Amino acid sequence: MYMIALSGDRDDEEALFRVLAERFRLFVEQRLEDPAACEDVVQESLATIAEKYRCMEYSSSFAAWVYGVLQKKIQRYYRAKRYYMDRFEHSPAQAVSGPDAELHTALLACLRELCRRSASQARVLNLVFQGYTISEICVRLGLTPNACYVQLSRARAHIRDCLERKKASL
Repeated sequence: MYMIALSGDRDDEEALFRVLAERFRLFVEQRLEDPAACEDVVQESLATIAEKYRCMEYSSSFAAWVYGVLQKKIQRYYRAKRYYMDRFEHSPAQAVSGPDAELHTALLACLRELCRRSASQARVLNLVFQGYTISEICVRLGLTPNACYVQLSRARAHIRDCLERKKASL
């Protein structure tokens, strides 16, 4: 199928990527519990493949190459998740007293939850907090501006929902 897509017909190329997207989602859903992270890994893999597949020389097979790209994206996801979990788990929390102490504790718990749920969203939120612009974040993480805004929006929504849940439970 990829040989037909290489011929330059847009419809064939779209059909190839629809098939890859469907198969990748099934593959990744078995390995990641977070649906948003699953979709992110699939989209990042497809973007890499779309960018490089026309100029690649396949020593083994096209399928082996595309699944290798997908596997590397999954590994990258887990490495990032582990990195951000370690940073939140081992970073010393500043002592906060008074009425802000409960909010501070709740916020740290929500940030830890976000790291467990989606390292890519935590990464984008962290870089925004550090003062990076969206264009700098895109370059640094290899994202499109749209993907960056989606990650940031999802992270903010998660933190907002988490804080609301914690507030309701008090």
